[in-house]
Amino acid sequence: MSFLVWEDGASGRTGAGQVGELAFAVPVSSIGDWLTRAMSAHIPLEGPKHEFGEPVLRLRDPDGVIVKLVGVDMPAGAALPDPIAPTRIRAVTLLTEKPEETLEFAKRFGYRPGPVEGNTQRMYSETDAIDVRNVRGYVPSIPGAGIFDHVAFRAADVGAVRQMRLDLKGEEGVTNVHDRKYFLSLYVREPGGFFMNMRPTSRALPSMKRPRIWAKPCSFRPMP
Repeated sequence: MSFLVWEDGASGRTGAGQVGELAFAVPVSSIGDWLTRAMSAHIPLEGPKHEFGEPVLRLRDPDGVIVKLVGVDMPAGAALPDPIAPTRIRAVTLLTEKPEETLEFAKRFGYRPGPVEGNTQRMYSETDAIDVRNVRGYVPSIPGAGIFDHVAFRAADVGAVRQMRLDLKGEEGVTNVHDRKYFLSLYVREPGGFFMNMRPTSRALPSMKRPRIWAKPCSFRPMP
């Protein structure tokens, strides 16, 4: 999760073509503890409730970013100082007016269709999930503070990034491969309007062989 500091930035608006929610995995038994923490800190919240069979607590930060804490067994890659700390990203929710096209595009990154709840179709990889929500007729998104910038996916290696660029030849909204020295990256805007990024972990780190959501950068206003 990366944050882009936008001092005195105007508020954006979450809408179609944008990430609606970010979900972190937490130990199943910790949802009650997180509810207590959120209430003690006066954080706006909803739940707990069940979504796709998992207990969910929905929080909202000062800029309006919705963060979900999901009780699911997804061990962290390293030891954490707090036994109930979020262990990893569980899922992101994409708001789209073109759900069929967004679902098809997500398959390029290794995601397969899962269950459906209401107007939301879950897509699974071996490591995490994407929730594609049909919001036809909803307002379009507006960039600004409190709005997610893009969704990033981890590639197996540099070769996988370059191959994806070749596979996307002819697609609208595709950039060239950017060499940022410590990693390569490829950006593309999929049919529903989402800005997606693909990159390997790092040239200095071992390659990952499974698709995985890397981060959800968003803008926010620094607190005074």
